[in-house]
Amino acid sequence: GIMQDMGFWLINDVIWHKKNPTPNFMGTRLNNSHETLIWAAKSKNSKYTFNYKTAKELNNENIEISDYEKGIRKQLGSVWKFSVCNGNERLKDETGAKLHSTQKPEALLYRVIAISSKIGDTVLDPFGGTMTTAAAAIQLGRNYIMIEKEQKYCEYGAERLKKYKLLYDDITNASFDKKPLKVTVPEMIESGFLYTGEWFCFKDGKPLAQLMQDGKLKVNDEILDMHTCAAKLRKVKATRLNGFDYWYVFRNNNVKSIYDIREEYRLTKTNT
Repeated sequence: GIMQDMGFWLINDVIWHKKNPTPNFMGTRLNNSHETLIWAAKSKNSKYTFNYKTAKELNNENIEISDYEKGIRKQLGSVWKFSVCNGNERLKDETGAKLHSTQKPEALLYRVIAISSKIGDTVLDPFGGTMTTAAAAIQLGRNYIMIEKEQKYCEYGAERLKKYKLLYDDITNASFDKKPLKVTVPEMIESGFLYTGEWFCFKDGKPLAQLMQDGKLKVNDEILDMHTCAAKLRKVKATRLNGFDYWYVFRNNNVKSIYDIREEYRLTKTNT
């Protein structure tokens, strides 16, 4: 289309499925129950922000409650279900009528901004309308530039924005997408979280491999990295296995996951 002719790179088109669309009272055409959002970058080589794990956290499309309670998060798809703006969120003019016929729901703009920008970024909306984009930006800690030609919308929008404030949380900070501090086994040995010569086992507690000074494991006179070693003993491909998810060591006569020990070590590093 025109955007592609201008050099833009189309990343996704998203369908906003309106859960409660306005009926077509004349019955002369299909009910208008969706709108299309285009997500694009300036070029194919542009570095754009996508908070993938934050998007998973915001995914409430056809999610089983039991899965959500278990912490199971699924990839966010390109069909989003939101109700059209109504109720107290809908701005009214001095006569009590709708101020703007196409006011967007805050939840829609909140999701858009949360997954495609970072805290402190600037969001531009050249068609400000009732300033819904700015309302979402304020809550997410993004700066905003709004452009609107109708003085009435500007006045009502400015008054509306006075009630919003920053919601400083994991979504705002895209905390789910921050890469954890890289940790090596030799570091953990040096810091006293693991010990040279101690036995590694699986959850059943049976000693299988001995930890070497360089962080590798010795099993049956063979020295392997812990991922390859675990994969070999479990008879799976090493590329499919992370040793931190399988190995345990003995602490106070009980087995303890080296995953948990690694997290304890990370806390000491981030608090210093």
